[in-house]
Amino acid sequence: KGFPGKGFPMKGFGKGFPRPLGKDAAEMQRFASDRKHRLRDFVGNLHEAVGKDLLRFSTEKLAKAKELVEVLRLKLEKNTLPIFAPMELLLTDGLCMLWLLDSSATEEDYDLLMELCQITSRSQAGARHLLADCVQDVWPRRTARPGAKTAGLFSSQAKPGKKQGTQAP
Repeated sequence: KGFPGKGFPMKGFGKGFPRPLGKDAAEMQRFASDRKHRLRDFVGNLHEAVGKDLLRFSTEKLAKAKELVEVLRLKLEKNTLPIFAPMELLLTDGLCMLWLLDSSATEEDYDLLMELCQITSRSQAGARHLLADCVQDVWPRRTARPGAKTAGLFSSQAKPGKKQGTQAP
């Protein structure tokens, strides 16, 4: 009497198939993977922009940016980031490239970035917690609009006609 079909109906039987438990997890993983690829492309575009216009930067600032990348131990091949680079490494490297592009960056900004690079190279979990806390503190609300400088930076890095997973005609 205690077996399914012998007095006790099975859960979900006759009401359609129960939804597999792993489907939501797979969708979340795919969404996170897509976001990571977009971030990787964005940081790669920043590296490409910096590589094309090296004369624009002072030799001192270029040397400091090289130090930051060396601390991260990031191996670039023709301004292309590794496919399986951790998210924390991508974010830290992107912040380093933005620091290099920012003409109003200060020595204090460099010192903070150097500390973040050291934390990232030592412990990715520690960097993840630090970055998550920082993002939560400064993340704009839905009603907020980006400033003109921020919008200009993002639009200058976008490549027209090239979207994730599609090719330009």
